[in-house]
Amino acid sequence: MNPLLKRLARTLLPKAALRRLLPLWNWYASRRLRTARTAFERAPRTPEWLDPALLPTLHRQYPPPPAYGSDAHSYERRGAERAAEVLAAIPDSARAVQFLELGCWDGMASLCLQRQGKAATAVDITDAGFDPRAHDAGVTFAVMDAARMTLPDQAFDAVFTYNAFEHFADPAAVLGEIHRVLKPGGYAYANFGPIYTAPMGLHAYHQISVPYCQYLFPREVLVRYAEEQGLGALPFDEINYWSVAQFRALWRAFADRFDTVLYTERLETWGLDLVRRYPSCFRSKTDDFDNLVVSAIEIVLRRR
Repeated sequence: MNPLLKRLARTLLPKAALRRLLPLWNWYASRRLRTARTAFERAPRTPEWLDPALLPTLHRQYPPPPAYGSDAHSYERRGAERAAEVLAAIPDSARAVQFLELGCWDGMASLCLQRQGKAATAVDITDAGFDPRAHDAGVTFAVMDAARMTLPDQAFDAVFTYNAFEHFADPAAVLGEIHRVLKPGGYAYANFGPIYTAPMGLHAYHQISVPYCQYLFPREVLVRYAEEQGLGALPFDEINYWSVAQFRALWRAFADRFDTVLYTERLETWGLDLVRRYPSCFRSKTDDFDNLVVSAIEIVLRRR
């Protein structure tokens, strides 16, 4: 569904009405998935890109999603929501004291945990976004690569991260570090997306809002269009290009070190009309249809 329509529906319709509409939406989404999958599986694997002249037309056709919210109130609200989500997802979270946040950016989720009596440590590759309020609340912050942390072994009851695993250059090294710094029986929580292969996986949705633009046009075409339109630099160097298939393989590779407590893949059907219209653009770049529709992952792991 169009992200803007999703937001409007949640704003304008009461929850009871949304619940009544859910079966209809599930049927519609399932139908779209089936028709897109059929077109994808029948398409040739010959490499294909769209004519660059189509990019401005598609850009006008697909409006950008709602603004993320980068003001002080939005940071604090989002931090509170994330802290509550982490505590709800981790079994026995009342007993967990030492928390570590990876890729924290503003650190507001750690601030909210600190306010609830937890001891929070937050790390990021840069201190550019760290909010002074988190520092004032007692959050310990360090500029650090999550794949090569200098934190002690078995120091934390819980490690969590939001919207970072799709950016980590070496997710396997990060997961190894999470295992190292967790106490036996400690929990890791990750919630992240959009994954690169998903509709908005380029993370350029506020610049080029065309779903799957990374499948439809070469990098140089997208960069040139963004420059010509004054849209700013595209974040090609800020993502790791991993697919959902690669993340699934990562969890399997660590199955001897973690037990999986919770695992959810969130689907995104926004943009499937483009898969149906230009299936060879997708079939020539991936053999797995799941890569196109799994947009985000939520996982809870318990360290053995």
